[in-house]
Order: sequence, then C-alpha cells, then structure tokens
Amino acid sequence: MFEITLSPDTGWIVIVGMLAIFAFIGAAIAWNIHQRNKLFMNAEIDRQKAIRRTEEIRAEQRRKEEAGRNLREMMKKNVISYSERYRFLKELSHSISSYPLQKQYRYTVDVSTRAQVDQTNAEKVMKEVISENEDIILTLEQCRANENSLVRFEEKIKDLPPCEILENPDHLGLMYMRTEQDMTEKMLDVLRPVVPLFWLDIRYASPGGRSNHNKTVCFTLSDMFDLLRQMEEEAEYKQSAQYQRSQVTESVRYNVMKRDGFRCTICGRDASDGVKLHIDHIVPVSKGGKSTMDNLRTLCEECNRGKRDKYDENGLN
Repeated sequence: MFEITLSPDTGWIVIVGMLAIFAFIGAAIAWNIHQRNKLFMNAEIDRQKAIRRTEEIRAEQRRKEEAGRNLREMMKKNVISYSERYRFLKELSHSISSYPLQKQYRYTVDVSTRAQVDQTNAEKVMKEVISENEDIILTLEQCRANENSLVRFEEKIKDLPPCEILENPDHLGLMYMRTEQDMTEKMLDVLRPVVPLFWLDIRYASPGGRSNHNKTVCFTLSDMFDLLRQMEEEAEYKQSAQYQRSQVTESVRYNVMKRDGFRCTICGRDASDGVKLHIDHIVPVSKGGKSTMDNLRTLCEECNRGKRDKYDENGLN
C-alpha cells in the first residue's frame, strides 16, 4: 500500500484550491440564477408592454368607432333635415297604411303514399287548409286591404324625388349620398304594402326516412279569393234542395227502408200490398230539411204524394 503524507504547506494549497473550486461553482450558480431572473423580468416587461399596446389599440378602435357612429348620426340628421326624397317618404308614411303581413305563407300537408303527392288536387287540399284555419280568412282580408294600398303607393311614388347627386363630392359628400340612399331604400321597403304569396307543400316521407317526395304549389292572392268563392258556392249548394236530394243514394235508401222494415211508416203497407215505396224527408228540403237518417223515412207512393212538402212543427208528420 502507498501512503501519502501531506506537509503543512501542501495541505493549505489543497484547501485553498478546493475553496476556489467551490467559489467558482457558487459564482456559476449565482450567474445562472441571475440570467434566469433577467429572462423572467424581460419576459414580464414584454408582456406588460404587449398588454399596454393591446389596450392602446382597443382604445384607438373604440375612439374610431365612436367617431364613426357620431359621423353617421350626423349624416342621418343631415338627411332628415335636407333630403327632399326623405321628406317625401316621411309624408307618404302618414297617407299610406298597411297591415304588417309576411311576404309568404306556407302550409304543409303530409300524405301516406308517394303516388298521392302527384295525384292530390292542390286546390282541394288548400280549401281544406282554409276551412281548418279560420285565421287565413282574416289574413286574406288584410291582404286585400294591402293590395288596395299598394295601388295607391305605386301611384304616389311616381313623384318620388331622386337621390341627391353632388358634384365632385369629398369624403363627407360621398357619405351623405350613401346615407340618403340607404335610409330612403329602407323606408321604401317598410312603407311598401306587402301582398304575400301562399305556398302549399304536399309531401311524403317513408317510415324509415330514406325516401322523400314533395310537390309545391303557389297560390296568388287572386287564386286564394277564387278558392274562397268556390267554397262559398259549394257551401251554398250544400244547403240547396238539389244537394240534399242527391245525398239520398241507393245505399242510404236501402238503410232507411231496412230500418223501417220495408213498410210505409204511415199506413204500414209494403211491396206485398202492391205499393211502391219511396224515401221521404220528414222536414222537407224546401223547408231546410237535411238528408240525415233521423230526417228520412219510408213512405208508400200514395202517402208520399199526399204529404208532399207539408210539415207541422207542432203536429204529426
């Protein structure tokens, strides 16, 4: 084995060297911490600068937006004060009135088969839609009023002054012309009475949703009033004696006679007695009687001729 022996001078040298190494390591660590702190400080300074810059940009945007709003409001006030076109429309708004209707109304009817989409009579379906929605009648009345107002409106705007055109306009002049055009176009759109269209969608969708088929039919206001007229005529016809008599079909005739035992309900005779059986309206159709089972009965030809259209509300019939 080797044995190293340090003299007093050598020991001090080693101690001093180790201290120097520790001092160097400590200085390196301290320098590294300082650099890292410096980076953090610089990053925080940059972040604060970015925040301030963002706030300055936003503040500048708000100032510009506020200035723009103020300028637009000023232009609107100038249009209200100086535009002949705007003044004309403002006066027109007091003389033309209309109902606030939609530009179109849509109604949807679902059918059970694809073939029904093409085979369904759209006019007949629309009549059913009208009869089931009483609000449509009110809407149509308002449409008719709007149609009349639209005629007056179109006549009056023939005298509408044009938008003002400035010669060699600067930025403010261009802005005024654009503002006048925008404001008056919006007024025209609001003032023009709406005469809507009516759309009927007849559609079919398979149970699984994989097959869809539809037909769309458009009805003008004139078409809708034609349907109303037809509905009124049909309703009037249903109240007529001719219609009520037409409802006594062969099937109804058989059901009434079967119920009455195929006998005259007055004299009691039947076909075996050599009489001809008729179907009689207890309340005659000429007096408003309907072709319903409770108003129909079996009479022989003689009793039916004798009764004719007599009816006594307080007596036997």
